[in-house]
Amino acid sequence: MGKNSAPTPAGRTFLLGSFTDPKQSYSPIILPLGTHSPTLNSFGGGPGTVALHTWPTADVFGTRSSDGCIRVPKDALNQLTQVPLGTLVLIDNN
Repeated sequence: MGKNSAPTPAGRTFLLGSFTDPKQSYSPIILPLGTHSPTLNSFGGGPGTVALHTWPTADVFGTRSSDGCIRVPKDALNQLTQVPLGTLVLIDNN
């Protein structure tokens, strides 16, 4: 979940896409959602799209440490790649 300065927007959204980027050291698979950061207009050269992705170290899972994205373990992300695009996603920040 996002840190206080870049929170993950709560509410209903959907799975917008799925792409692989082997150049990304933190997560070769990224699942963008249909929502954007309320605090970042751009990120990494693109719009401030919130996404599901993994992270190289497990100590971040379950913490509010991202720039708005949702970090999940690699095995969970691999399962999430099987979810159809357009699937409803509910983000609850509690």
